[in-house]
Formats: sequence, structure tokens, C-alpha cells
Amino acid sequence: MHAHPATFLGEKTAALQYRKAGIIFVVPVLGSFMSVKAHPRPSGRHSGGQTAAANDVGQSGKMEDDDRMAKTVIFLFHDDNASLDAGSHVAERVRQVAAGQGVELEVFCFGPAQAALTEDGSDPVRESYRQQIDALIAAGVTVHACLNAANAAGTAGALTSRGLALEFARDAFVRYALEGAAVISF
Repeated sequence: MHAHPATFLGEKTAALQYRKAGIIFVVPVLGSFMSVKAHPRPSGRHSGGQTAAANDVGQSGKMEDDDRMAKTVIFLFHDDNASLDAGSHVAERVRQVAAGQGVELEVFCFGPAQAALTEDGSDPVRESYRQQIDALIAAGVTVHACLNAANAAGTAGALTSRGLALEFARDAFVRYALEGAAVISF
């Protein structure tokens, strides 16, 4: 494990980086964490301090080894105002540049952040969060929520009418690993 300067949410942050089982973990000294699955190269080696995923992405944004498009997933879980605000804002900022860089963007709302999409209330941050999710959907971003949680809460109809796609969270998490997606959690 070693200290590594990184940019996190637009600010330079000291971070710790370590590798285990093909996964690069970047843990900012302050704040949440981000984990990026490294896509192993055929030789199994990494070069130049970058992850294999970074090495394998060509100018087209597609994985050269298997011709998949690179993907970023914004995973919204926490329902505190700071997480809802920052997560939905970062999703919009990534959307603004993703297509031009050949990167697919997906958003997954789960747990308390999923419940915040259908709750009643007039808190301005929560209302802004719901509006931002609606705007991402209108812009063509795929936004998922957990099917099991939606069925248990009785909100499946409300979420699908809002434009969210429902999927079992466990299936989405496995799919992200298979896709080699960068998952950023709020």
C-alpha cells in the first residue's frame, strides 16, 4: 500500500492505493471510497503504474481485448442530503463528457437513495435529487433501481413510470464486475 495523489470530486486529495486480486482500491484520506476493477491483460502484468483497464482502453473508449465500451457507474446508496446532491451532480457532470470519451454512463439507485426517489416531502435538496435523476433519464442515461426493494416497498410502478429500469441489485453488481466497470459510490 502506498500514498498516491489523486483527483477525487474535482479536488486533489491524498489517497492510499493498493492492489488485491486484480482490483485497484483508491481510498481517499477523507470521504467515500472508489474501487475500480482492473481488467487483466493476457500476460497478467500491469505497466507504468496504471491499471490494466486504463492500459487496455484505446482512443475509441472500447476495451481492446474484448471490444467492450468502457463504463462508469454512479452508485447512489446513502440518503443524506450531501450524498444525494453530490452523487446526482457527479452523474450529470460525467454524462456531459462520457459520450465524447467513448464511455457509457449508468446510474444505480439502491437502498435509502432508491427510497428517496418516491418519498413525499419538499426538502429542496431531495427535490433537486429527484429532478436530476429525471433529467439524466431524459438525456438517455440508463438509471436502474433494485427490483426486489421496489417490490418490497410497493414502489415498482412509481419507479418505472418515472423511467427507471428495475433489476435485481445482485445481478447488476455481478454484471458490473464482468464489464470491468468503474463504480463510484455515494
